[in-house]
Amino acid sequence: MLHADKDKMLDELLARESIRDCLARYCQGLDRSDVELAKSAYWPDATENHAGVYEGLAHPYTDLVIAAFRDFRPGWKLIGNSLIRIDGNDANVESYVFAAQTCAHQ
Repeated sequence: MLHADKDKMLDELLARESIRDCLARYCQGLDRSDVELAKSAYWPDATENHAGVYEGLAHPYTDLVIAAFRDFRPGWKLIGNSLIRIDGNDANVESYVFAAQTCAHQ
């Protein structure tokens, strides 16, 4: 029984690290205006929910965000708390991100 618990724990740790990698790729893609890098953080059917600002598929959202950021100088994102809930083959992730951007039209 202990062996099965260790395998489950290892699988969950690997899944969590994979999710953290996705978050980092997404933020780096936004910072570099690299649409494909940002989209690589998502499955094709992934969704985004931004408290009434946007709710829908993630790939179109990524296109909108990167288009909007093109009017800004390069910025950076700092990923804060990430609550990762894993339930079998499903995961739900909520992350705080601090973003710094400056307008290119100064």
